[in-house]
Amino acid sequence: MSSQIRILLLEDSEEDAELMVAELLAAGIALAWRRVQSGEELARALEEFRPDIVLSDFQLPGYDGRRALQLVRARSPETPVIMVTGAVGDELAVDLLKAGARDYVLKNRLPRLPLAVERALAEERERRGLRAAELALRESEQRFREVFHNSPDAIFVTEVTPEGAFLLGPANLAWERMTGLASAQVQGRSLEEVIPCDLVDSWLARCRRCVGEGATLTWEEQRFVEGLRHCYQSTLTPLPGEAGAIRRLLGVARDITERANIAAENARLLKQETEAREAAEAVARIKSEFLDVAAHELKTPVAATSLLIQTCQRQLDRGMPVSASSLVRLRGQTDRLAGLVDELLNVSRLERGAVGLRLAKVDLVALISEAIEHARARAPRRCISFDFPRRPLEAVLDPGRIGEVVTNIIDNALKYTPVESPIEVAVTAPPGSVQVSVTDHGPGIPRDQQGALFSRFYRANSEATLLHPGLGLGLFICRTLVELHGGEIGLRSVPGEGSTFYFDLPLEGAQRQREMPAEAPGLRH
Repeated sequence: MSSQIRILLLEDSEEDAELMVAELLAAGIALAWRRVQSGEELARALEEFRPDIVLSDFQLPGYDGRRALQLVRARSPETPVIMVTGAVGDELAVDLLKAGARDYVLKNRLPRLPLAVERALAEERERRGLRAAELALRESEQRFREVFHNSPDAIFVTEVTPEGAFLLGPANLAWERMTGLASAQVQGRSLEEVIPCDLVDSWLARCRRCVGEGATLTWEEQRFVEGLRHCYQSTLTPLPGEAGAIRRLLGVARDITERANIAAENARLLKQETEAREAAEAVARIKSEFLDVAAHELKTPVAATSLLIQTCQRQLDRGMPVSASSLVRLRGQTDRLAGLVDELLNVSRLERGAVGLRLAKVDLVALISEAIEHARARAPRRCISFDFPRRPLEAVLDPGRIGEVVTNIIDNALKYTPVESPIEVAVTAPPGSVQVSVTDHGPGIPRDQQGALFSRFYRANSEATLLHPGLGLGLFICRTLVELHGGEIGLRSVPGEGSTFYFDLPLEGAQRQREMPAEAPGLRH
């Protein structure tokens, strides 16, 4: 590390403390350190020494690591804590991590300590950066509110209902002065009830045009206020919602009788402020989701792998051969880690548009049959039935991609339903298309969670998902691959009865412009 760090050691053994410091110095870490042996000394050192990190033994005379964690979190919540102890079981290690420890290192594995310290400090710097971004976002929102309410221009929001009606939303003080109406009294009323009769038809026409074209409209109009002629420059800007549909229009009206030039500049600044706020919110939200989900899911197999390696090392140190069960478990954790990384890489390629289709004319029934046979081989105790037309169903598609979709949906049904629950796969062929469905008789999915299931990083909140960790990317990848083929994916689920996941594909296949050369990179099959 380039700068000196302050390390506080909660350790009753002076020799062990010196060994830890020596290990850190040998790794090139510049440090200042202090050793304490009790909770009282720890509390004083947190105030006086102000450490960057705390290294704590778990068992001390009259004190323990859990109490140390509680004290540090209460007095200095941003200071990371690493438990350095002689021995710790798997359950205790998990409890310590849940209680707030950033990591734990066994005293007979001290060479691992420098890496653990550097990683904990790097994570804390990243957290501080995220907190700074959140503060900047709040400040940006405050600036937006100040601009909105204090602007000399009349600003108002028009809500667009699914039926195409236009309702008046929030409006600022300048709008109230211009119209002579109180925003709180007319908010939620239709524009026909608020806008003067001689202007209502033209305003409604512009609102419909703004929604239809998805573009900002600007125009000038004249009005007489108390016998005096005023010229206003007005704008309507569409504000797309999360799904892309326009649900709001931002209206700005300025008296340009004397200040025409100022009006255009303020409208531009307001638009920039709105776009900056939305961009900052999107960046903060995506970063937070990625850090929370990816860090948790990747850390679990890494920690499990580390424990298994230590177990194997202890067996070798005792002159014992490494057990086959340890190797099998180690292989399972590394495969899980590789799968998580593959999912992240796949999503990255999809979002960059670096994925195309290798289209071919395929018998869809044969393709799904092969996926089912692979599933039966992986889960021989499960009952998987297949109902399909007794004739070939040929479609132009990418067999690898559609095979991946079918496999993912079947695997989800196997993972999230009881062993005795049957899985029913079916293919139907309505005119011009084909539908593939996978039905289970498990617990089902609550209605309020169904809409988000195909979103990136989303996992349903249930006991079953807690037993099967993951990044929440499988159904997002399935949706994207089906849409690349010009199809649609969805589900029908009744809590307590089961779920049916299905996707529809046009029999003529995806558009040819989505086809890509065989040597181009794509998702891993």
